Amino acid sequence: FAFDPEPRWLSGGEAGVETMAGGGVDSARFTRFAQPAMYAAIEDAARLRDALGITLPDGVPEAFLDSVADPEADLVGRYAATHGPFTAIAAAAHLGMSEQRTQATLTRLATLGRVVAGEFTPGGTGEEWCESGVLDLLRRRSLAALRAQIQPVVPAALARFTARWQEIGGELKGPDGVAVVLEQLAGVAAPASAWESFILPARVRDFAPAMLDQVLAEGEIVWSGSRSFGEADGWIAFHATADSDATLQQDPEFEPTESQSALLGQLASGARFLRELEPATNLEDDLWELVWAGLITNDTFAPARALAAGQGSAHKPRPTARPRTSRVGRLRGRTLTSEARLAMLDSRSLSDERSEEAKRSADDVDAHLVSTRPAASLNELRGGPPLNERAGVPGLPGGRWSLLPEPAMDPTALAIARVEYLLDRYGVLTKGTAEAEDFPGGFGAAYRVLARMEERGLVRRGMFVQDAGPAQFAVAGAVDELRTSPRETHTIAIAATDPANPYGAALPWPATEGTHRPGRKAGAVVVLDDGEPALYLERGGKTALSFGEIGDPDAVATALVESLRRARIPRLSIELLDGAPILGTPLASALLKAGFYSSPKALRFRS
Repeated sequence: FAFDPEPRWLSGGEAGVETMAGGGVDSARFTRFAQPAMYAAIEDAARLRDALGITLPDGVPEAFLDSVADPEADLVGRYAATHGPFTAIAAAAHLGMSEQRTQATLTRLATLGRVVAGEFTPGGTGEEWCESGVLDLLRRRSLAALRAQIQPVVPAALARFTARWQEIGGELKGPDGVAVVLEQLAGVAAPASAWESFILPARVRDFAPAMLDQVLAEGEIVWSGSRSFGEADGWIAFHATADSDATLQQDPEFEPTESQSALLGQLASGARFLRELEPATNLEDDLWELVWAGLITNDTFAPARALAAGQGSAHKPRPTARPRTSRVGRLRGRTLTSEARLAMLDSRSLSDERSEEAKRSADDVDAHLVSTRPAASLNELRGGPPLNERAGVPGLPGGRWSLLPEPAMDPTALAIARVEYLLDRYGVLTKGTAEAEDFPGGFGAAYRVLARMEERGLVRRGMFVQDAGPAQFAVAGAVDELRTSPRETHTIAIAATDPANPYGAALPWPATEGTHRPGRKAGAVVVLDDGEPALYLERGGKTALSFGEIGDPDAVATALVESLRRARIPRLSIELLDGAPILGTPLASALLKAGFYSSPKALRFRS
């Protein structure tokens, strides 16, 4: 059914009707008082009669006069199917129905899923309606038009964008900056030794380990273990406490031993300091086994920090100097009482009565300290034995140990939450990125969520980046920034496992010479020059790889040295570059100017 006061196909008057009939379409002319002429298919005669009260002309075949179940719904539904978004007023005027009847009919069709209400046209006001099939068609054509407008950028543009998106070299400062970073990186597993040496210092300008302890002590962020490697390192992730269900993972195959079950039983009643746990022969081993299974955590990062300081860690930092006791008086803005200070300096010099009072004050302080040194130090200052030694673990510092919540999120809700975290973390999401983060169910599970989000206009799909695979999704703001942000010459050195490094995940590594190959390996460092890999330093630093000629050796060397100093790497020695001695190369000269020094066989660095 179509109505137009001046239908274009009737430009020839009555001849138009004859033309239609000659083309195989039976038509009749219906009249109604105060309405222009209307033409309709003969099979709609009964609908027009019953819905609009039109008097049918003589000669309509009897077969077309039988009533239908819902003539108003048929007419309004056909109008909706042949128009884009419309208002009830427009449909009523077109059909000659009252606005109230039209609105009621549209509401009835909406309950059947045939039409959808909303605000669809830019600049439109009030409620609009659209037929479900038409709306799907508009969405598909709009998405196709958006995809056609997008020309993929070069891979280096994605690397530059990711660094900005994740605040590499940004303006974040203090504990608040640490919290912002950890929320964005929630669920990302990285070597324990890399968090405080490379990942956090690259994003928080004034980062200090005490800031991380403060954030953890406030309870909004927790950390968990993923798996260990070597004897003194392992993969650790941070989680926003409020959304930990979405990012926490536990080892489904882990079965605790009898002693580990006993530990879990003790912690089930609440968090405990190490000295409060019952002594056990293998207490340290049991605690770390439970950490790597994703079952327990600590309210400071001190245990992981002590682990990373071991001989086998991937990024072994220089030990932080032990704070002088004269500076212990103020911590996180809390001023200790004079009695507590005296107790920490020499409790044995006080009288019995005053000593007991001082010990009580000092015990109260213990519960609020953030650890940048072994937790037993205050007890030792008070004259008691080291707390860790009393627990049978001479080398395990830390605050309170506690159970991690057991993930209990519905699989569908979990997939949606994980996808939202990935989009917040990367802006532009590819198959390689999801696989690098071990997305539950693989990229197929993420794709189903992303496709649905695209249909709802929450993300865009297209070929945004060259060499990043066909399945790419992005939030709208990320696409605009990826394509329109000005190119900046910027050189950064980050851990190869840093989520800001897209190579080996969203992007393939460029080809290198020799037998060594780059990878997202614990302990490795990559230097990105204007978004392109320029230098890859393997764990331990003995071997370096270049990706062709280094365009600006001075910038690469400076970025590497600054990163090593910021990470407090105590010493490093580079012997080979692409399988050949590094001495005598342009990069060697640049490294010497930046802060390395030469030895007979290698370039050496000391922080």
